[in-house]
Amino acid sequence: MCCTARRPPINNERLSRELQIVIRDSASETSVDAGWLGTDRRWTVSSVQSALEMVTSGIGFAWLPKADLEYALQSGKLKKLKLISGSERNFHMYAIFGKGERTGPATRLLVELLQAECNACPRRGSLRIV
Repeated sequence: MCCTARRPPINNERLSRELQIVIRDSASETSVDAGWLGTDRRWTVSSVQSALEMVTSGIGFAWLPKADLEYALQSGKLKKLKLISGSERNFHMYAIFGKGERTGPATRLLVELLQAECNACPRRGSLRIV
């Protein structure tokens, strides 16, 4: 599926008729379904790369990280769907690490970089430090 300026935005009812590609949550102890799972027609894959290959092949649709879509969008292999609602997903990000002397310079730098990126987000994403 792709959209053009001439096509109207897609609603959830229309989207529910298509095959949704869902990336499996790798957390070992989770029972929460996150995101839109509005169709019974879905395949679950284990990686973003697998989902991207399936979507690029025209098998279905998925919500994928922008960074992983950059080449496919620029090359014209994929186009962003124009949805009535829910075209972007937000998530909570947590950084859990030892404090004090147990935290090395690489960990401190990673947390600083993540915080800077989250603070630069137009929607003011946040990183919770635990």
